[in-house]
Amino acid sequence: TKEDRESQLYDDFEHFRKHKEESIHSYYVRFAKLINDMRNIKMTMSRLQLNSKFVNNMLPEWGRFVTAVKLNRGLRDSKYDQLYTYLKQHETHAQENKMMMERFSQSTVDPLALMSNVSNPSSLTYYYQSSSTSSSIQVFPQ
Repeated sequence: TKEDRESQLYDDFEHFRKHKEESIHSYYVRFAKLINDMRNIKMTMSRLQLNSKFVNNMLPEWGRFVTAVKLNRGLRDSKYDQLYTYLKQHETHAQENKMMMERFSQSTVDPLALMSNVSNPSSLTYYYQSSSTSSSIQVFPQ
């Protein structure tokens, strides 16, 4: 029935998200198909709702570009296909952001792990500060 279809499309819209490895083009095509299906049965949503859904469900690597869209393009006046065109121009940069974010999230900040990378840890200089002076101690191999 029309009510069932409308309910399903509304649910699809509510849960619409960009998939992790999905290109911006594939994301746009899926979104456009969903919106066209909604229009075919006379479901309507405001431009602001459509644009907000489109940009707010991008992955974190798109963050700065989404912010630029919101500040410069405006979600009330643009169409989602115009937002797609703008974002598509920055896909390479978003991929670079993703790689950097993955690299940083995998990096180790454990001091013991860092010490294991030192070739001769017994020849390190350690610094300490007492209440009246600052000194250093050189540790030599035995």
